[in-house]
Amino acid sequence: MIRKILLNLLSLINRLIPRNKHIWITGKIASWEYGKTPPAFFDNSKYFFLYLVNYTNERVYWLSSSEKEIMMLKKMGLPVIKFPSFKGLWLVLRAKFSFHHYGTDQINKTLQRGSVQLDFWHGTPLKKIRYDVVDKPEEKHNIYIDFMNKGGIEYVFSTSKYLSEKILVRAFAVKRDQLLDFGYPRMDILRLNQKESIEFCQKYSPDLLTYINIANAYDKVFLYMPTFRDDDPDYFVKADIDFDALSQVLKDINGVFFLKLHPLTKRSMISEYNNIIQISNDVDIYPFLVHTTHLVTDYSSIYFDYLPLDKEIIFIPYDYDNYILHRELYFDYDEITPGIKYYSFDDFISGLLDIDNLDYSNKRRDVSKMMIDNYHFDSCEKTYEYFKNKYKL
Repeated sequence: MIRKILLNLLSLINRLIPRNKHIWITGKIASWEYGKTPPAFFDNSKYFFLYLVNYTNERVYWLSSSEKEIMMLKKMGLPVIKFPSFKGLWLVLRAKFSFHHYGTDQINKTLQRGSVQLDFWHGTPLKKIRYDVVDKPEEKHNIYIDFMNKGGIEYVFSTSKYLSEKILVRAFAVKRDQLLDFGYPRMDILRLNQKESIEFCQKYSPDLLTYINIANAYDKVFLYMPTFRDDDPDYFVKADIDFDALSQVLKDINGVFFLKLHPLTKRSMISEYNNIIQISNDVDIYPFLVHTTHLVTDYSSIYFDYLPLDKEIIFIPYDYDNYILHRELYFDYDEITPGIKYYSFDDFISGLLDIDNLDYSNKRRDVSKMMIDNYHFDSCEKTYEYFKNKYKL
């Protein structure tokens, strides 16, 4: 209660001073999703942060409560501030803009009142999200709250006009002009070729270099990224993968199988195979995508982000009936998934021998038109130019 009173008092005092429109903040100082050990420096926040640092004159800061993350960003030469600290608190109070990819509570809501918030969100929705899943809290209005929130607005990002108008307006309970169809900053990294991607990783994603070196030794590079199951954090064990058989078929086609689980999924590391590699759950996977030949998934929205690469996508919805019992989808699964489907891992393993005959390019093109229209690896540039013009930066 004392903490809440102090935060509101600080916010009230700060509202008497205009926020600085050249200060931008991001990072993760709240811990509602991944507890006290969140994945460090990743997702949309990372890529828009790097764009602002490298291509604008804005004052931009990454806020962190993790000593490990702070040391890592300092080593990269990036502006990182510890939170809580006097400077970190001051920046949250003074920044006109903040951006995030978990939701508006990624950074303290009370301290951000009256600021402009850019919500990049998790990704293009296949399954229902936000207020299509939970009830929207009742909005409160009084003289104090309206004064504190004055000048503040939340912008939500989308990958297409269709998504904005048919789904996100309702799911986020926002007006149409609060939805910006600019794509996601993390997708911009896909414009790089493999050499440029390695150079990027040397600067900002060094954990990926080992995996890239392994991938470059193979003709076929599969990246398997299953989504999280709300009803069962240990779902992966039930996938019942015959790793011995998978490894043998991979040898026959000179292939390697990378496994990247959701950060909340618990699974002991797989280490006994040279051609089946488990990537750490908290690694930023996006610079690695250009080094793959195939994406393998089930219901993860990463396949929408993968579409600009125009590579084959393989779906393994081995638990489809059970999954949709616990998470309703926005679309007909067969219509929106542009790739071959296997309903067991045994069938997937057998199908690898015929992998070169897959061609779902027309289906990918159709889904792309609907889900990622007007995207040209320029989300960061479009986003900054929009706010630069709107707020006369």
